[in-house]
Amino acid sequence: MVTYRRISNDLWLELVSPYSVEAVFKLVEENRKYLSQYLTWVENTTSSIQVLENTKRALISFSEKKSIDYLIINNEEIIGRISIWLIDEDTSTYEIGYWIIESKTNLGIISSCVREVIDIGIEYLNAEKYEIACIVENIGSNRVAQKNGFKLEGIKRNAIKVNNIVYNMNQYGLLREECKKHRTIAST
Repeated sequence: MVTYRRISNDLWLELVSPYSVEAVFKLVEENRKYLSQYLTWVENTTSSIQVLENTKRALISFSEKKSIDYLIINNEEIIGRISIWLIDEDTSTYEIGYWIIESKTNLGIISSCVREVIDIGIEYLNAEKYEIACIVENIGSNRVAQKNGFKLEGIKRNAIKVNNIVYNMNQYGLLREECKKHRTIAST
């Protein structure tokens, strides 16, 4: 099922919903300082109205089969979001983006969620390539890409401005045929 994916007994993905808007906004508020280090949208998310508008856009894109936006749920609590969206229809290339609250970092949760989203991309979206773009200094996000077998394809210089700081972005890619190969190597 694409709207709900169980990863483990205490971790699953659930399609975003207007019913979760207040909970997501509360997470952003509680983790604003941490999240705003590398995410441009945090500064403009000043009320649940912005989260609701984002959720509406995500559901419209989902209905067009161009993206899937999930809540990350751990022990029945929302702890972040992960999304996959079409960036090039001709090559069936999808970008993956994610965020998680500070208290749940460095536990392998996002890496597990990325693996699940890769499987969803193959199963439902016929994805041929995945990309992850992350700020060079964002060590955790870079590590997620690397642990999932993504290859560094280049660095975009002066690619993003967050809190009046201009950053370079690492651009990672993973081809469909590399997914199984990486999992076989990782499991040995």
